[in-house]
Amino acid sequence: MLLVKKNLTLLDGTLMTKNNVLIILIISLVVIFRVFFDVINEIETHYEEAQYWVWSQNSSLSYLTKGPFIAKAIAISEWVFGHG
Repeated sequence: MLLVKKNLTLLDGTLMTKNNVLIILIISLVVIFRVFFDVINEIETHYEEAQYWVWSQNSSLSYLTKGPFIAKAIAISEWVFGHG
């Protein structure tokens, strides 16, 4: 009896094993679940994003957990492009 092994091969010739396919499938499902969760629950911004925006409104040399770069970048982008 002739056994034929079916392997997935990428364009560059890399062999995809069952473990790699399983890992990619799990990661994809987690990302899809997270997006659907955010859409269903109408989650628009996350805590850190809101925190950075508040920091950009109240400029300082340093913040509790981060440096001033992200707050300055948000403030400059709002100055250039406007709010919203």
